[in-house]
Order: sequence, then C-alpha cells, then structure tokens
Amino acid sequence: MFQMKWVWKNLEGCRKRYVFALCSTVLISMMALVNSVLTAQIMDTVFTPVQQGGSVTPALWSRLVFLVSLLIGFTLFRTSFHYLSIITYETCSQKLLFKLRRELYANMQAQDSSFFSKNRTGDLMTRLSADLDWGRHFVSYLAYMVVDCSVMFLSTLLFFFTVSWKL
Repeated sequence: MFQMKWVWKNLEGCRKRYVFALCSTVLISMMALVNSVLTAQIMDTVFTPVQQGGSVTPALWSRLVFLVSLLIGFTLFRTSFHYLSIITYETCSQKLLFKLRRELYANMQAQDSSFFSKNRTGDLMTRLSADLDWGRHFVSYLAYMVVDCSVMFLSTLLFFFTVSWKL
C-alpha cells in the first residue's frame, strides 16, 4: 500500500489524466462486449432465416449491411478510444519517469565520495535505469492490465448471466 501512495504522490500534475485513463479502461472493457451483441444480432436476424430455407430479400440484405457497418464503426470508435487511453497512460508514466530521474540525479549529485566507494557502480546504474523503467511499466501497463482484466471478467460474467443463468 505504501508503494501505491508513493506513486500517487509522484503523479502530481497527471492525476486527473491518470484517473481519466483508468475510467476509460473500464468503459473500453465493457464496450468489448458490444461486438458480441452485434454479432449475435447478425446471426439471429440475417443468417438464421437464410439457413432455415428463407431467401435473401432486399430488406434482409440492407439489414445485414447496416449491422456490419455498425459493427465496423463501433470497432473503429472503440479502438480509437483505446488508443487515446494508452497514450494517456504513456504520457503519465513518462512524466513520472522524468520527475523521478531528475530527483535521483539531484540526489546522486549531492552524495559525497564515500557513498560511491561503498556502493558498486553497476548497482547504482541498475537503480537509475532498470528500476525506474519498472516504475514506468507499473504506471502504464500493469495498472491498465489489472483494471482491464477485472472489468472484463466481471462484465462477461454479468453478460453470461443475462443471456442464460444455466450457462
């Protein structure tokens, strides 16, 4: 919990954007189920009557074109919104990384020579590069993955129960 407070404190200036990105991740995860609903509509209203011996009428054809266009348009909208969310996560993580690197560089400059004789150069370089990069990955990818997987699981579970509770 301490680490989350520390990250939140260091996200100063990007907190609103980060909360926007988290909320948009929730919406994007729920919007992924709309594709399933639209595909089910296509199967139920267009392909099922044709398989049962019906003919392809102009009304059926126009319904298919409308539903496929809606599916493609919604997918493009959802993908664009997802791209905006990822860019927001990356912007916040890069600003955090920049701030932390500046603070660490200032801290390294303030150390005396005995500090550098006690600590190995490789360890210091790892902390200044790889460890900071893991912090950036946490802010941008790990938080996104946790929120996305949790919301996707819960919304899929709710969707399954609304379709058929026996399923």
